Amino acid sequence: MKLNIKARLLAEGLKEATVTHYKDMNIDTVAKACKCSRGTVMYNFGSSWNFRNDVIREAIRMGNLTVIAQALVDRNPLTNDLDMKVKRSALNSSL
Repeated sequence: MKLNIKARLLAEGLKEATVTHYKDMNIDTVAKACKCSRGTVMYNFGSSWNFRNDVIREAIRMGNLTVIAQALVDRNPLTNDLDMKVKRSALNSSL
């Protein structure tokens, strides 16, 4: 099954955030990996801030502890309602 462009951008953004930091993601690098333009990212997400927040949401949905830990440390409000076990696991995995 082929993923639509928004799903591919999120998957690639999550991969990029895992090796860098969600705040340091390079939108152009993500777009290039998906063989599209920066404009396509902006069209699908509205802004780089929205894209970064959607990557955090995807990390939470997928259980990506590395990116969840980044968001927790940054006190990103998207992590406020996470289960305490998930928060502990994410922070412990980043040690």
